[in-house]
Amino acid sequence: MRLNFNDSDANSTTSKLPTVALNSHSNHRVEIHIKDNQDNTFTLIALSGIDQHLPNKTIKQGPFYTYNHARSAQSAINNELVRTGFSLTDNPAIWEINAQGVAAKIRETKLQNKMSYKFDPKDVYLDHNF
Repeated sequence: MRLNFNDSDANSTTSKLPTVALNSHSNHRVEIHIKDNQDNTFTLIALSGIDQHLPNKTIKQGPFYTYNHARSAQSAINNELVRTGFSLTDNPAIWEINAQGVAAKIRETKLQNKMSYKFDPKDVYLDHNF
């Protein structure tokens, strides 16, 4: 799988990020959403299940540090699914709310686990009094 992307337009994203929806002959559906993590990164969220039902599997990939990287990964996954028998559907995304919920959990987890990169000499020299 080869990713092709161009970073010349890395910071310009559309207000609505693209979603790819695919169906198989056995009525199985896959939606691949790109979600903005609101920290200058993006996550791919793939939902799958039976068409017109709730998704029964969720896979997250990322973070991607530019929109174009996320879009390229989405395109590569899309192409691989088409190669294995899925086809693009004209039906709109039906699991958008599910994808938004997953993205909200990702943002919440990031906020709860913020890292501090501040340097304090006491952290290195435990036997010295400063």
